[in-house]
Amino acid sequence: MKKLLSTSTFVAGIFSITCLASANNNTKEIIKGYDFEGNGWQKNLECFDGTFKQEELPSISLIPEKEMDKALYNQLSATERKLLTPIITEEQKEFIRKQKAVLEKMSEQTGTDEKAIFLSGLKFKRLRGEDGCGNVLLTGYFTPMLQLKRKPDSTYKYPLYTKPSKWPNDQALTRSEIDDFKGLQGLGLEIGYSDSLLNNYFAQVQGSTFAHFIDTNEYMTLAFSGKNGKKYESLGKYLVSSGHVSKKDISLQAIRNFFEQHPELLSSVLNINPSYVFFREVKSPPITSSGVPVINNITAAVDPDVIPHGSVLLVEFPIINKNGKVGSREFRLLIASDSGSAIKGAGHIDVYMGENQQQAGFFHHYGQVWLLEI
Repeated sequence: MKKLLSTSTFVAGIFSITCLASANNNTKEIIKGYDFEGNGWQKNLECFDGTFKQEELPSISLIPEKEMDKALYNQLSATERKLLTPIITEEQKEFIRKQKAVLEKMSEQTGTDEKAIFLSGLKFKRLRGEDGCGNVLLTGYFTPMLQLKRKPDSTYKYPLYTKPSKWPNDQALTRSEIDDFKGLQGLGLEIGYSDSLLNNYFAQVQGSTFAHFIDTNEYMTLAFSGKNGKKYESLGKYLVSSGHVSKKDISLQAIRNFFEQHPELLSSVLNINPSYVFFREVKSPPITSSGVPVINNITAAVDPDVIPHGSVLLVEFPIINKNGKVGSREFRLLIASDSGSAIKGAGHIDVYMGENQQQAGFFHHYGQVWLLEI
């Protein structure tokens, strides 16, 4: 992502906000994500009541990600369909119209290489973040690739399921009841079998996965088809709080390393998260919860009760150096079109990073986020 905003203007614009706030920010810091040196948490930001605070930013122009035109087209189509929904209120329609106007303004400026998007004439509404001052936890999610078999054997024995239309005994099962006690076995719900319960878990957390069925040589996308309705609990946060992995080192690879060293704990630790995700086979790319395809470095998963799907977000994106610390920041545009069990409230946004598991796994840093409006 290239910034056309000059560095001096960018820095001056940001510091005009932070310096203004420094005398007023006396609130205690509240960190709900991962607290470690270099995580990007900014002190002395101006705190405020409410979910958003409108404020002035310097004139900004930037080069969007190369598929931004496709993302805008998809989201405009979804927004137009939403306006035709008969059950939404006039207030909801008015907000959707405002979202549509922002999408149209962006769309008019994209479509050719190296063409800047200008953000003049827009309103910038800063998200309150975890602390009420603008520190938003930014994490990454990705689409893994699973090697599966249609029929189980002694190695490929861990099933991925489609969601049952009716629960046994009319009671939703927990992760332990499904994986350990085989509560869904024999109901014809198995899509395929992997050689790793942990890989299945990671696919569930991401919400979708690419799949290669090695015994039939089929390639499919396994899309999200529902959950068991149980509350999501973070495996990473458990491993940190229990002292198994340090805050600064937590990542998907660190989790893998822990279970390689302690395979006997895999089942019991996974069961700390009772939430279970089900899949369905599709031939299209992964689709967001709002019905549009995911797009690398543009799609964002949000809490739609806070940030409605279809919203365009300006993010002061943290750039991570080789030591895992925030080395610099740059403005980027994201489109809020997805959601997830772990993304709740105004303090957390998840950024789709394609198949880049390593990048997504190490990204859990802080930045500021603004909702764009006309």
